[in-house]
Amino acid sequence: MFTIGEFAQLTEITVKALHHYDDVGVLRPAEIDPKSRYRRYSAAQLRPALRLRALRDADVPLTSLAGVVDDRSAIAVLEGHRIELVAARAAQDRAYDRAIAIVEALAAESHVQVRDAPAQPYVGTVLRIDEADLLEDDEANDEFTALYSRAIEWGAAPTGTFWTTLRSGGDDTVEMVLCIATAEHPADATEAMGIEAGELPDRSELVTAWLGDQSGLVEGVLHPAVVAIFEELEERGLDTTMNNIRQIVLPDGGVEVVTTLHTTVVD
Repeated sequence: MFTIGEFAQLTEITVKALHHYDDVGVLRPAEIDPKSRYRRYSAAQLRPALRLRALRDADVPLTSLAGVVDDRSAIAVLEGHRIELVAARAAQDRAYDRAIAIVEALAAESHVQVRDAPAQPYVGTVLRIDEADLLEDDEANDEFTALYSRAIEWGAAPTGTFWTTLRSGGDDTVEMVLCIATAEHPADATEAMGIEAGELPDRSELVTAWLGDQSGLVEGVLHPAVVAIFEELEERGLDTTMNNIRQIVLPDGGVEVVTTLHTTVVD
């Protein structure tokens, strides 16, 4: 029989770890002196101890060690742990790549300018979405296509300009409005459920075009141009509510982010 110190030296498992293995039932000593409470280990426990040491060196969780009773079960536990490590590493790599993409996108240059814009009629599809929910690109394209067709049916010729805006919908929800600019007001649009018709008035607005590569943007992350607009509004001491932010899809596939500074009084 070995003392706990001897057993620790032979297996290179610390005395503290052997005490802990005993406490959690992973490796109990062969006997414990009833008077001194000294732990003693047998030669037959060297193989199990060395297996446990090897698994712990491979970062196998202590909770998995209780199932290791022989070489076969040790290999099975190691293989299962390896699969988990590979999956975790893949997730870490994805998170790393995503972080790089976000940092690079935020570092891209955005110039915020002021411009005057004339009144613009529009029709829009109102979608109620949860704040944690994201509208996929294909879904948005389908909604825009349907709205485009309906605008033509109503006799309001679309001009080819599209934009989206978010606004509070109450009850912790957000409304996304998909808008199409039209040459005139459609007469029947307001009668359709989920459709609104309106007009952006003559106005001065802040605008910035995203100058970076659109493929470098990260889905589900606030657009860097939107960040630039919010920063400009805050510097001017103006309201930073998202209700006044419009993302305009440009013909070349780029994006403009626009917010109204003030409306223009027309004589």
